Amino acid sequence: MGVRRPASAVRGSGTVTAAETGRAARFELARVGAGSGATLAAFTLIGILINVLLARLLAPEGLGIYASAFALANVLSVLASAGLPTTLARMLPAYASQRDSLHARGCLIWAFAHAGAVSLALAGLVYLIAPLLGQAEQRSVYLLAALLVPLMALARLQQGALQGMERIVSAQIPDRLIRPAAFALLLLLWLAFAGGAGRTAAGAMGWQLVAAGASVLVGIALMARYGADWITPAGARFRLHAWYRCGALIAAANLAQVVSGQAGLVILPLFEEPAPIGYYRVALVMASFVGYPAMMVVHPVGALIARLHAEDKQADLDRMVVTSARLAWVGSIVAAVTLAVFGQLLLTALFGRDFADAYPLLIILVIGELCTVAATWRILVLQMTGRERAAADSLVIGAGIYLILTFALAAAYGAVGAVIADTASRLVVTLLLIFRFIPCRIRRGWGQG
Repeated sequence: MGVRRPASAVRGSGTVTAAETGRAARFELARVGAGSGATLAAFTLIGILINVLLARLLAPEGLGIYASAFALANVLSVLASAGLPTTLARMLPAYASQRDSLHARGCLIWAFAHAGAVSLALAGLVYLIAPLLGQAEQRSVYLLAALLVPLMALARLQQGALQGMERIVSAQIPDRLIRPAAFALLLLLWLAFAGGAGRTAAGAMGWQLVAAGASVLVGIALMARYGADWITPAGARFRLHAWYRCGALIAAANLAQVVSGQAGLVILPLFEEPAPIGYYRVALVMASFVGYPAMMVVHPVGALIARLHAEDKQADLDRMVVTSARLAWVGSIVAAVTLAVFGQLLLTALFGRDFADAYPLLIILVIGELCTVAATWRILVLQMTGRERAAADSLVIGAGIYLILTFALAAAYGAVGAVIADTASRLVVTLLLIFRFIPCRIRRGWGQG
């Protein structure tokens, strides 16, 4: 078969001790973690630059308009991708270990066809509702954001496919390196050459579209380079029922996560002026640094967890999970303490004095991010080992609570109410996952089908 098999599948069959397998697991985690960490570090630094530039270019009002439209595009792109990136990251390693290239190829064809059709339909829906918005600038920004939906959905699919091919570092290059780097460069040129009147939220969204298009082109090139054996039209088989079942559960979990992180930006314009929404956006960006260490450690090992589960290597999987969780917590706690002590100074230094009022929002969101760190690796393990429903149930309940609280508290307290709703829902999700995770682990074991 043509698909690339994991390295562990082609090694010799000699006896391997538990200590040797533990060292091998730690080495593999360190290898992919180093590459992913370098990409994530670059993504983080560029992300800081982007948000600083957006704040300086647009001021709180313009940033609020841009942030609301971009959040809507992000939520819709996740809805369009329907959990398919994680499905690919889980299914492709399993098919590779079984040398089943026909089902692997069918899974890829199905995922991209489904996401393409749904994303175009959702983009058309945004075009229909955009004229109903009040201000002309808001209408133009949302119309541009509609074009982002299929591009962002395609980028997510490319990342999931490359992860499933165990090209973990390459999978992160288009969306985590190329898109933000291109966007930052375009914003720098815009800052240098555009006058104050030309610096609008619509202009920023236009440059985001250009950067997203560039990242998709790079993703196509990487797919052509590393996925030739997977995508060559040499026949395919489909298991649509099984894939839709898996994808639907993961989609519910992924959509719930994105809703919990982005819906506040979409809902707040109903109750707030753009400036407080700009404060909320900046506070979200700063608080997200608490979660970056967890992303750096946990995100790259998804395909490895799926492979260890498919190969029934429970002891190796357990060591991988424990090591990942410990490393995630160390970095996240350091980041949380740093933001709590120096948060107001950092806000003023990076974004300007206009954004100093975002500090109270930042403190509340840091607490929520610590809850997310506790939940992240549990979600990953449940999704990659066939327990999607346990993760989806908890996340959907949390998202429902978040939406209800956001509408209630944002109407009464504005942006402060939205961040309280955000943090409360994250705490609920974490508690639910703890109670769902432990029984799954004790009763069934990750290496069992």
